[in-house]
Amino acid sequence: MKRVMAITICAFLLIQGGAFAQEGEKHEKKHKANAQMQKLHDMMPMYGMALAKVEAALEKKDPVAVETEAGKMLATTANLKKAKPHKNLKQLKTFRSIAAGFESDLKETVALAKKGDFAKARDAFKKAEAKCAECHAKFR
Repeated sequence: MKRVMAITICAFLLIQGGAFAQEGEKHEKKHKANAQMQKLHDMMPMYGMALAKVEAALEKKDPVAVETEAGKMLATTANLKKAKPHKNLKQLKTFRSIAAGFESDLKETVALAKKGDFAKARDAFKKAEAKCAECHAKFR
């Protein structure tokens, strides 16, 4: 339980830290006019919490909670795949490919958890988490 709480706090601080670090910069003002990008900014804190809750659910072997929390993220992937990143705009295909892979890995996580194969579900979820880190490193 302490591990889950620590992961939740770290994820929240990581996501919010980026938002605080960029607060007031010129790019933020542009987003107010870009509804798609604003949606992404609004959903990022939810991602951190949902990621931590999926990890906890996998640890508890709770397929219902895995599906519920992964479902929160899956509900946003259509917007994610339509978005334009902050930087490296010429690599938009790569951005969309990472987003599609993230979606696929989350779906695989849920399917494996429903089957009761939590070891493989954890592996699939680690791939999804890695896609978050890859995307943020390259495009944010």
